[in-house]
Amino acid sequence: MMQKKLNNIIKKLTPTRGWLILIYFIVNGLFLYDFLAYQAIIYTAALIGLSWCFNLTPATDKLAHYYWGVIYSMITFIVVQFFLSPIVSSIIALIFTSFLAYKKEQNDGKLKADGTKKGNKEMLDFVFTIIPAIQILLIIIFK
Repeated sequence: MMQKKLNNIIKKLTPTRGWLILIYFIVNGLFLYDFLAYQAIIYTAALIGLSWCFNLTPATDKLAHYYWGVIYSMITFIVVQFFLSPIVSSIIALIFTSFLAYKKEQNDGKLKADGTKKGNKEMLDFVFTIIPAIQILLIIIFK
């Protein structure tokens, strides 16, 4: 019962596809900018153009996982950074985000009381959830 309420809250707090796409490109653009400086603007524009022309934007479900990965990893990183170094904070953010993604996928694989599945258990959902935490770790390591 508690998990059902939590899933309903998550669905209500997840933005629409348009906002998810915008968040996806902004976060990835900022990630590229941190490594490539002003060249990242060109690469991000090219990525947006190619994605639009060839319909390469990930599915809404994957974008939602990416969005929640950003939320989980940023909150964890910011809170832990008050107490530990940035590198340790980013590793803890990666571990915590991985744990939450794993638990979510485990829950998706369970059966409801009527015998139907709650959701699809996919490895790509897990991957899209932890990508933001990996990006934070890479930025901390290489800066």
